[in-house]
Amino acid sequence: MRIREQRPWAGTEALFHNGSNTAERRRQEHGAALLRYCVAWLAPEKDRGFLALTNVGGEAGAKACDKAAAAMLRSEGLAGSGQ
Repeated sequence: MRIREQRPWAGTEALFHNGSNTAERRRQEHGAALLRYCVAWLAPEKDRGFLALTNVGGEAGAKACDKAAAAMLRSEGLAGSGQ
């Protein structure tokens, strides 16, 4: 998994991580498959960080977090330069 991405909105390079907890671990701890999904972007040159988290796992959670991250980029005036 790459953690460094070239993103114009970040200046040059952004740090990236995403993922979810596993259904099996949650089932063992809580008796149910409670999934979470999170995406984090850091732009050291811009002194900015963006974190989106949802209590929905899988593809639906990934799409929701991507939409939230894009909205945060727009709110910082960084929209239109790619995620």
